[in-house]
Amino acid sequence: MSFNAQVVAARAGQHGREFAVVANVLSDITGEIDGLTRKAAILAERSQHAG
Repeated sequence: MSFNAQVVAARAGQHGREFAVVANVLSDITGEIDGLTRKAAILAERSQHAG
């Protein structure tokens, strides 16, 4: 989770803890999307060189 999101969560008390959970899940999803995007770029590069 980004540092800014951690600060907001800490300031918000109980609601902040709930926000932190959502922010962590979104961070994980974003990381997965980044990884898949890199893999797609590598595959696209390979297919251009193969064809």
